[in-house]
Amino acid sequence: MTSTDHRPRGLRGRIAARPPWQRALLLVVLIATVVALLAAVVAGVAYARIYSAASIPAADELELAEPTVMIDQHGEQVATLEPAELRRNVDIDELPDHVPAAVLAAEDRRFYDHGGFSARDILRAAVTNITAGGIEQGASTIHQQYVAMALADIGDGYVDKFREAATADRLDDEVDHDTVLEMYLNSVPFGRTAQGIEAAARTYFDVPATELDVEQAALLAGMIAAPTAFDPERNPEGAANRRDFALEGMVEIEAIDRGEADELVGSELPELRDRPLVDFGEDAFFLETVRNQVPDLVGDEIADPSLGLVVHTTLDPQAQQLATEQLRSHLDGYPYQGALATLESRTGAVAALVGGLDYEESQYNVAFSGDRQPGSAFKTFTLAELVNQGYDPDTTRIEAPEEYDIEVEGGEDTTVGNYTNRGYGEVSAREATQDSINTPFVQLIEELGPDRVAQLATHMGVESELHEYPSLTLGTAEVMPLELTVAYATLAAEGTRHSPYMVERVEHQDGEVVYEHEGESEEVLDPVVAHVVTDVLVDVVEQGTGVAANLPRPNAGKTGTTDDYADAWFVGYTPQRTTGVWVGHLDNSPMEDRISGGSLPAQIWGSFMTEYVEGDEVEDFPAPDTSELTSLDELERPEPDPEPEPEPEPETSAEPDPEAREEDEDEDEDEDDEDDDEDEDEDEADDDEDEDEDDDEDEEPDEDDEHDDEEESPEVPDEDDGEDDAGDEDDTTEDDGEDDADAEGASDEDDTTEDDTGGEEDTGGDDDPDAEGASDEDDTTEDDTGGEDDEA
Repeated sequence: MTSTDHRPRGLRGRIAARPPWQRALLLVVLIATVVALLAAVVAGVAYARIYSAASIPAADELELAEPTVMIDQHGEQVATLEPAELRRNVDIDELPDHVPAAVLAAEDRRFYDHGGFSARDILRAAVTNITAGGIEQGASTIHQQYVAMALADIGDGYVDKFREAATADRLDDEVDHDTVLEMYLNSVPFGRTAQGIEAAARTYFDVPATELDVEQAALLAGMIAAPTAFDPERNPEGAANRRDFALEGMVEIEAIDRGEADELVGSELPELRDRPLVDFGEDAFFLETVRNQVPDLVGDEIADPSLGLVVHTTLDPQAQQLATEQLRSHLDGYPYQGALATLESRTGAVAALVGGLDYEESQYNVAFSGDRQPGSAFKTFTLAELVNQGYDPDTTRIEAPEEYDIEVEGGEDTTVGNYTNRGYGEVSAREATQDSINTPFVQLIEELGPDRVAQLATHMGVESELHEYPSLTLGTAEVMPLELTVAYATLAAEGTRHSPYMVERVEHQDGEVVYEHEGESEEVLDPVVAHVVTDVLVDVVEQGTGVAANLPRPNAGKTGTTDDYADAWFVGYTPQRTTGVWVGHLDNSPMEDRISGGSLPAQIWGSFMTEYVEGDEVEDFPAPDTSELTSLDELERPEPDPEPEPEPEPETSAEPDPEAREEDEDEDEDEDDEDDDEDEDEDEADDDEDEDEDDDEDEEPDEDDEHDDEEESPEVPDEDDGEDDAGDEDDTTEDDGEDDADAEGASDEDDTTEDDTGGEEDTGGDDDPDAEGASDEDDTTEDDTGGEDDEA
């Protein structure tokens, strides 16, 4: 019997003969092949259509992005980031060969070897990105980059890239490579609104593109990948790395030799343009600061923040103009610089920022980035910490000797002196602040803890690094004017710190919001503390060192002057607004006219604020509540205590006092008895004398008083006290009488410190007798109890 084989022959038979899993796999491959062929056909048709319809404008036909504009707090446009005169094309034949070579080395080293796109580069980038799990490498040729700029609607999707490649291929077929490169060079953005190599050369180096040298060309070429991220001012390290990358590429394409590259790789960046690119007028310091902030605010998703955005700022043009005018008018005829920052105390919105007298002459912004010693303006933080720890500045009394020795652990001891080279006996913390006496404040910070004072200042808004030496209270650490102003605004805002800001929001020009400020605030002081400190600072402007700044409305503030009169300050506030003023040399050299904080800075502050707050409602500061506060003298000294000596020691150290005060011994006895009648626990400096005298009340000094004497009495050189009682008003300099006649309400601050701890030296007095409009800050009269009688 003959059997019949009915299995299919050929391909069908071979498939049918295989196991089921093999048959399934073959079917999948077959279907995938068919789909791929169909996709290729569709893609080919689409490619042909895109290719045939492609229309690429030349560089001079491109519709360039609109420049970013800036809006003030009133909604008015105040500036654009466009230097329009820079936008012009340049013929590639006019450029030195190394200029286009640098761009090719950084962006497309095989430019002359491929067409509109490079399949090899696309495959290489795809493998790299898949391996990295994200976009790590691009594959766009210069043809593709130009197409993307010319056709602004091309995105980053696969369909968009397909369209970009087809259009780039058409561009390559129709335009020779040199022309494509020229079009690219005249349209590629370099940041800071610079589009094209000519604009970039003038923007960064203030030269035409025809004069760019090899290093400058390499730096610009390296920036193309991310102009804002590699801006040499914002990111010098990143810019240097990209420059070196371009230089290495120039060696690879034989544009320069290895020796020339080796001389430049790793070297310092070339010098950048030193004059402003865009004329911002009187708003220059403010708007340039904003321009530098915008890239960080909007993030990397905005390729060039200088193009296509609307930036709403906190700028008050009237305040900015007024600040500039007041600085210039008061400093006219002086060889000094000045800076002013003012902000809304309850929000942190910066209304004006003037970093110098002339932006075109110097772009260094002292107000925003200048590190300066604040002098006695820093004493406010020691006062705040005193109240923060529960002590009353009125009942806390401290000896104020002519000099006070600071023992520095691990360093050389230093001596702090008062501006007038005299002692004041015993003064309250309020009086020491009002007249800015140094030696009491050094003792206070030793008791309270320099670390605690530094921490409080940081919480209040001082962001600069602060050392933790006792000299800190005299302003020997460097701070920036804006941050000091922010810290004082914390007092004006009743203990709540509001972070400063200059940008409300940023939008695309179609209205899409890309950034909006969210208020950053934190209560860092109990409101009671802020109220008490403010009340003391009110006395400073009403009858102390800051009288030249006093306004016809509630205001408070503090003067500051540094060693050798290198820096002079006044920082103060109303309930609504806080302003800081600095005067000095940019090189930190002493001011020849011995300008102090109570003279020119206080006068500038007073003139500016008088006009600036004219439209504000008159508000009172909250009344201070000291009911829960106590005297530092009545409490045990906080840890760590400098030298807890045995109690008998004050008796020995106090013995010279009667001899040094022979003329006033009887008066001291009477005054001490009166103090004992009022409050036994406040007899800290005179109890030792009372043991040798006939006290009518027959009271023994308590342990607390003996402890206080032990801490303070040994350090007080009392031999001047008796002499000063008779005429302390005159116990300053011989010029006081003459200067008082010319003073515009200013008095002299007390800031002289020689600090061997590492150059931290404070500060001469706030108001030098020779300064215009100044009188002696420490011109007060002490009575026998150590108080100060003269408030004039």
